[in-house]
Amino acid sequence: MEQLLIAREAVVKFYKRFEVFILPFLKFFLGWFVFSRITSIGHIHSMFEPFAEAFSPSLLNILFAIMFTVMPMTMSWVLIILTITIQFSANVELAVALFVFLMFVFLFYARMAPKE
Repeated sequence: MEQLLIAREAVVKFYKRFEVFILPFLKFFLGWFVFSRITSIGHIHSMFEPFAEAFSPSLLNILFAIMFTVMPMTMSWVLIILTITIQFSANVELAVALFVFLMFVFLFYARMAPKE
């Protein structure tokens, strides 16, 4: 049991020492994972297809992950909501309903209870 406490202390010490580098790195990979999952669902409306074909999906995922890393968390939520809405834009009614629902969740829950 004592070895576990020593190992935990070493990990905490390492994290505290390199926290400035670890947090953006983890946030980038979290953003890359989230946006790669989002872009794999739904179908884009034909209006957005020229933009989607101009960039490869992996390049867009990396670009969104970089934006997710440097933007504040509230703007990151809005970026995620807009990306999900665009992914479901083939069915306009579904995209509008999903956008309204996610904005209500963002405005009434995520903004009011940031600690949860």
